[in-house]
Amino acid sequence: MSESGIIEKLKTACAIERGVLTIIRLDNYEIIRDTCGEEIGDVIRDECIRIIDSFTESGDTKAFLGNDEFVVFYNNIKSKIELAEIYFHIVKGINDLIADVSEYEVPVNMGVSMGAVMVPEHGNNYEELFAKAARVLEYVRDLGGHNIGFYDPEIENSDKEKKKEDPLSEGAMWLDEKEFRAVRQFLSNYNSTYNSFACEIDITFSFTNEEMDMRTRSEIIQNCGVTVNHALRKSDAMTVSGHTLHLLLPEMNHQYMPRVLNRIRSRLEELEYGNTVNIVVDSKITGTDNALVRFSLAV
Repeated sequence: MSESGIIEKLKTACAIERGVLTIIRLDNYEIIRDTCGEEIGDVIRDECIRIIDSFTESGDTKAFLGNDEFVVFYNNIKSKIELAEIYFHIVKGINDLIADVSEYEVPVNMGVSMGAVMVPEHGNNYEELFAKAARVLEYVRDLGGHNIGFYDPEIENSDKEKKKEDPLSEGAMWLDEKEFRAVRQFLSNYNSTYNSFACEIDITFSFTNEEMDMRTRSEIIQNCGVTVNHALRKSDAMTVSGHTLHLLLPEMNHQYMPRVLNRIRSRLEELEYGNTVNIVVDSKITGTDNALVRFSLAV
């Protein structure tokens, strides 16, 4: 990725093309470089450049900003899901790279953060779009990094008080059922192709009081959904269908799944609904042996 003339190309792309401008950051590159030395760090960086480059098309525009940052304009990408697929492929490639160079005693996973802004939905001036993508990247890193974020005008005025007022601003991504099915299908294909895994969790509610009105039932499910949402990562996804919450947790294996289940369980048990609600939680790891873990609780 050469910087020669690249800014003008990025300006032109943002001005006339439809797509998404992204800033990609290798979260732990400096730690790896300091630990392994400049020579090994440079080799790893160059391989990361190759991996990022391999998930671009001829119509895309990309530049290397420094040791650990890149800017890419992905041409003709129309949805967040399309870019999320690219992001997960990049993460998988870099994780595999770090695993392959284990003989160098790499101390941590690299971790990749991405800030993205849709073009022309949020403008067509490169400098302004870059600033928006940079703010998203900073927001993602403030939340722990290792994730992808998309520009929203609300970010401009976001602060801690505002996040407290919005119960859905933390935790997993809330999706509608169509978006959730698309993400689920992508993860299924991804797991099959790359021998990876994910956790699927269904949380089903039944009500012991048959006379409870639908509004009260919906409020209980919504409150439980917010509680569960706050127990998950920003990279997770969830939706609600009827009396069931559906959860998707990428890169979740048997080692860590019990911790997540226990956290969800304890959060739900903290809710005070008496004996009016029965909750059944079903979970399984997909992409491996589809092992099923199930527990029931009443709150």
